[in-house]
Amino acid sequence: MSRRRQDVRVWNVQDRRGNGRNVQPWVVRWVVDGKQSSRSFRSRALADRFRASILLAHDDGEEFDRASGEPTSWTPMPGDTQTHQWARRWLADLWAEWQPRTRRSAVEALMKFVPLVVSSQAPPPPPEIRVHLKATLEPGASVDTESAAERWLLRWSLPLTDLNRERLSTIDIALGVGLDGSQLAPSTAGRFRKVSRSCIRRAVDLEILSTDPWPPASRERSARKSTRSKPAFDIRMLPDPETMRRALQRWRPSKRQATPTG
Repeated sequence: MSRRRQDVRVWNVQDRRGNGRNVQPWVVRWVVDGKQSSRSFRSRALADRFRASILLAHDDGEEFDRASGEPTSWTPMPGDTQTHQWARRWLADLWAEWQPRTRRSAVEALMKFVPLVVSSQAPPPPPEIRVHLKATLEPGASVDTESAAERWLLRWSLPLTDLNRERLSTIDIALGVGLDGSQLAPSTAGRFRKVSRSCIRRAVDLEILSTDPWPPASRERSARKSTRSKPAFDIRMLPDPETMRRALQRWRPSKRQATPTG
């Protein structure tokens, strides 16, 4: 029995340059079995190219995913998802459960983590990479795929399946180093590592990765934590209530001492 041909309709490219603040004014809109989708682009040429790709896929009889509106062949296998894209998905899944402070903390940690998880051949990231990540990691943010920072991520960010203990061991160390090369405070470095590992660990929980590639904490780091002196106070050294009452009475000034004389 042949598969039913989907109803795919594509409109002409829309020009929304009338809004001067719109950095991606060229819009492609299309419908798959009644479900509308759209994509915005910085230039008319990019929009025309994308529209032509949608039409060609339909003419070739490709199956479209109704949720995304795109041909299913365009959807990468879960393990092929790049790390920066996975970080956005992970944040989106947990965002509603977090308080604002937790959200800010997670974004800050991933702003540090994501630029580190790239190919060894990658050039230095663009100067605006942190600003770009801060603006695009949050769920629902608009991502300009033509920006220098996003192009760098799409070109060099590693897919999840390329993560292994050797790579992540190096990244784990780098998470403890600031932008100026100095060591971060242990609490800050620990928070960055905890968030980053949780992000990758979620891919293991969903069976996208078969094993957790993140290396265990170094024994030296654990030893340093265990040998840190912690202030301790033995409550048995406190005086009993009666002794405290007598001490307070002796300390309290008499009425004669407290009243000023003329």
